[in-house]
Amino acid sequence: MYKYLGAADITLQTAFGFKYMTDFLGADVVFITSEIPQNVVVATPLNNLAAYYVDPGDSEFARAGLAFTTDAETGFIGFHTEGTYGRMISDNFAIMGLRLFCEYLDAIAYISVGSSDTQTLGTLDVTSEAGSGAGLTKLSVKEQLMSPRNSWKYKDAASATNVTCGMDVKNWTKWDGESEIASTASHHITLVECDQNYKAVRSGDVVVSVGE
Repeated sequence: MYKYLGAADITLQTAFGFKYMTDFLGADVVFITSEIPQNVVVATPLNNLAAYYVDPGDSEFARAGLAFTTDAETGFIGFHTEGTYGRMISDNFAIMGLRLFCEYLDAIAYISVGSSDTQTLGTLDVTSEAGSGAGLTKLSVKEQLMSPRNSWKYKDAASATNVTCGMDVKNWTKWDGESEIASTASHHITLVECDQNYKAVRSGDVVVSVGE
């Protein structure tokens, strides 16, 4: 959004600007934040969002003698007005302590949005050799994980599994990078490096060799 607005011509609009964004997305609530990478959209149903908040009328500020008026129905915004006669003005203070989180992580969609500079899927150099026992294979991958929060996931199938950048591999089998894997000779093992949200960033495929 920032990239689009930075390059767009200034024109006359007839509605509050953010309404164009919510109407375009078909969303009730939208957060724009630099903490989400470019070309990524994170979405969840509205009723999956839960909020915890501190009541300013019963907070450390109140116990320190700073009185704030709160709305009787919600109570999560505290407001205080104080007159300063020396300058003939009134100072207004508003405080809020609020934390939003998702109750069910499985209800979060992590979506890559296509563009001319969308990240592409990296490649892994994967090899397989016969394991220490019958039906076992020992995988080796040349590359190291790009981040300590990333992990290895794999799928064993009769043919190679197609992988795209940002693909969700949460339900794939986790691999610790060392243990031998039970498989079948001539099967394909597709190995993926995924980020902390189980989105594929690199992948490689190998034809399996197993112990006799």
